[in-house]
Amino acid sequence: MARLFDFGLRVSSGLATNREFHLPICYRDRMVEQIEHLRRLLLEIVALLTRGQEASRALRIEVATRDDQSLEAYLCSNDLWGGAGSIADEAIVSDAALRAQLESLLIRLGNLQLASQVANPRTESWVRAFQSWQELGLRPNRRNS
Repeated sequence: MARLFDFGLRVSSGLATNREFHLPICYRDRMVEQIEHLRRLLLEIVALLTRGQEASRALRIEVATRDDQSLEAYLCSNDLWGGAGSIADEAIVSDAALRAQLESLLIRLGNLQLASQVANPRTESWVRAFQSWQELGLRPNRRNS
């Protein structure tokens, strides 16, 4: 199965050779569009992190968005979607308004990642948690940094 960032699909012929089948242009264009949408969402997160005084997190994302391989790796990373210390868990916790905006962006990013099948194993549970908190009007207790 091709991943989001693959533009050719290698299929074994059952012998010792591989053949490469390229996706039709309409599919490649859609994939490029999805990649750019993911990149734009991450850059919106960079802007929020910068406003929230989290320059080191913002810089890690900026570096990851420079090329497609780094972007794909970062989208699946624990730095973004992991547990304690991840952006999903602890970024901008001292500013409730910015944190709410971050969670909204993470919902959009996570849903796009899940639809594209380029996600961390924890992405879906974070997206569900953020959506539930928004629907119920809840803000989990966060410690002040």
